Amino acid sequence: MFQLKFTLKHIKPPVWRRVLVSEDMNLLQLHDLIQAVFGWWDYHLHLFEIAGMEFVNTQDWEEDGEQYQDDGRAKLGDLIPRFVPEGGKFIYIYDLGDYWEHEIRVEKILPDSDQQKTPMLLAGRRSCPPEDVGGPWGYENFLEAIRDPRHPEHDSFLEWIGGDFDPEDFDLEATNRDLARRIRQAHLERNSSWPIGPFYANFMSVVRSDWTRSIRSEDRIVARELPLRRDMVTLLTYLLEHNVKGTKATGNFPLKHVRAITADFVDPPELDLKIGERVFQLRTEDEVLSLKHLHILACVAGLIHGGENMRWDMLEQGEVFLSLAPEEQVWYLVKIWFGSFNWLYEYYSEIDVNFNALKESVIDVLLDYPSNTDVSITDFVLDIKARLVMDLGGHDIDSGQEQWRRFLEIVVVDPLADFGFLERVEDVEFIGLYEFTELKALRLTRFGQGLLPYLGSRR
Repeated sequence: MFQLKFTLKHIKPPVWRRVLVSEDMNLLQLHDLIQAVFGWWDYHLHLFEIAGMEFVNTQDWEEDGEQYQDDGRAKLGDLIPRFVPEGGKFIYIYDLGDYWEHEIRVEKILPDSDQQKTPMLLAGRRSCPPEDVGGPWGYENFLEAIRDPRHPEHDSFLEWIGGDFDPEDFDLEATNRDLARRIRQAHLERNSSWPIGPFYANFMSVVRSDWTRSIRSEDRIVARELPLRRDMVTLLTYLLEHNVKGTKATGNFPLKHVRAITADFVDPPELDLKIGERVFQLRTEDEVLSLKHLHILACVAGLIHGGENMRWDMLEQGEVFLSLAPEEQVWYLVKIWFGSFNWLYEYYSEIDVNFNALKESVIDVLLDYPSNTDVSITDFVLDIKARLVMDLGGHDIDSGQEQWRRFLEIVVVDPLADFGFLERVEDVEFIGLYEFTELKALRLTRFGQGLLPYLGSRR
């Protein structure tokens, strides 16, 4: 067992942490520990320098990973004391751009003890610098700016950091309580097939925008009552209150949890299909699209994480999300869907379209429409294709009208209707006992018309 002290170099007064670790811990696990006890968010590459050797997580490196040794295969017990004696030190570098150097000193080599829990944080001083602040010298400028109201960057830095930052702040008990969760989260991210993140160092600055600050009272009501938002809160609250373990094969929610979660949705879906006297019972979460879409959106938004044979956990951002005003919740989910979500994930076709061009075209076309006015799906398809042709420099768009109609209905119209931007105008036909609907037109809502200008990069 080893007592180690991590100290950030080139910062005065020093930022440091003292820990106890097992000799069986490998360097990749040590990386996870350093990230957790300092409060880094593992956004960037890292590297260990030990006795002339360099170790990295080779899976993170798209190129050149083979030039380094694999930190997941290097145990501390094989390196200490053979290469680093008691009192010796080695280096951990995080973020090769900001270049945060951490000196790791082997303070003590201790006998193993079954009574001692490891890893454990023993002590520390001062807050970790913010991610992407510009390294030690950028951090020094940041501190000068937030301390001096006359500094030209004072207001912008305070807004960027979320309103407050105390460089002397460090809570040993809170960090230790959160240690196991942070380390487990790092393990999940490496071993789950489900999408991850993003994780924001300053989450509050992301969930607030000019739209949330200037929202009309009528739009605040729409945001509060939006079924998608309310169902997301239902899903997150359920995961917070229940132990939900993903299935071994896919990581989906088990059926008993699917039934329990969706029972509290604003519009609970029909889970078992009855045809005549025969009942086809629910077999998998994949059959419940209203839940599956929320499940994936919550992952992509960095609110939850889990996976195959793993517990589905609420992440810190998810807990903060539940405390937000309804319009902030809606803004964040909309922003994620427009900025990070793959609209095409469930639609497999021969349609080849530039993803970013499609998003910008959708925003531009919809903003040309008046609100509360029916626009035929045929006209919408033609307008999108025409805008894409213009954006792509006059190149024609392949695929027929009907294929494009179905494509845009699934990847654009249906989700935007869920977000409250659009209303579907449908033709309804009854054949025997069964009801069939066909999208006839779409109608831009005042809510959507007010939100769209804040989303396009061209505006």
